[in-house]
Amino acid sequence: MTGILLSGAFGKMGKAVCAKVEESKDFQIIAGIDVFDGKSDDFPIYKSFDAVPESVTNRIDVVIDFSNPSAFSGLLDYIVKNKKPAVIATTGLSEEQIVKMKSAAYEVPIFFSANMSLGVNLICELAKKAAAEKRPLLFFCGLTEEFEGEGFDRETIALPQVQTKLLDQILETGADVIAVTFSGAPIDIYFADKVR
Repeated sequence: MTGILLSGAFGKMGKAVCAKVEESKDFQIIAGIDVFDGKSDDFPIYKSFDAVPESVTNRIDVVIDFSNPSAFSGLLDYIVKNKKPAVIATTGLSEEQIVKMKSAAYEVPIFFSANMSLGVNLICELAKKAAAEKRPLLFFCGLTEEFEGEGFDRETIALPQVQTKLLDQILETGADVIAVTFSGAPIDIYFADKVR
């Protein structure tokens, strides 16, 4: 049986992973990591990777991460120190964090995908259609509780990378983009002259 440490256990994808693991006889979630308060009847939840006891770490075969960029440093330190392979699907990582992850991949196996969704491809196809039909496209971007909130600080005023990459892909289609931003703090609107 493969033992999993699930980072982002209380998030939408964390809950989806839990549901799939419950259906399997080959996997078991040994522990979870989440900055938000909560309780699981099935496995212990820790606030940080530093809090995971050695006795728990010894039972873990792989780390699955659907968490937050603010937890990323602790994740990398943990997997390198304990030689644990990882599946990393956190969105919004900075270029610096991605460089660090690539460096860590020389020491431990890492599978990384910033977006495990077909949704990005669908959105880009719809943007192409909107451009061809000369129809405007609304793009909503900003900071949700995944990227800002109590208990962690942002290190930059940039939008999450997952949003900027998607916006850049949409703009490449030639679509007429109307950007609607939302956040509880200042954000870099580098794209102001490319949208309306």
